[in-house]
Order: sequence, then C-alpha cells, then structure tokens
Amino acid sequence: MELYFRMDLELQCSRLDHFIVLFRVCIMYIILRIQDCIILFWLSDLSPDDIVLTW
Repeated sequence: MELYFRMDLELQCSRLDHFIVLFRVCIMYIILRIQDCIILFWLSDLSPDDIVLTW
C-alpha cells in the first residue's frame, strides 16, 4: 500500500513537472510574440512604409 502510494505520488509529481515545463514554454512564446509586436509597432512609428507584417 505504501509503495503504491509512493509511486502514485511520483507520478503526480512528474505530471506537475510536465505541466510546469509546458507553462514556461507557453509564457516564453507569449513574451516573444509580445516583443515582436512591440518591435513592429516601434518600427512602424519610425517608417510605416518599410514594414511588412508577416502574421
């Protein structure tokens, strides 16, 4: 019983690790997209004719 409980606990921990990794990847992706948007808007303020949006 104790062994089973311990294995279950480890499984839950590994699931939590996977979730945390996914969460970090999503946050990094969102931050990168936001930076791209900020850079594009900043550049478009400088020279709107030269900007080509690739979305």
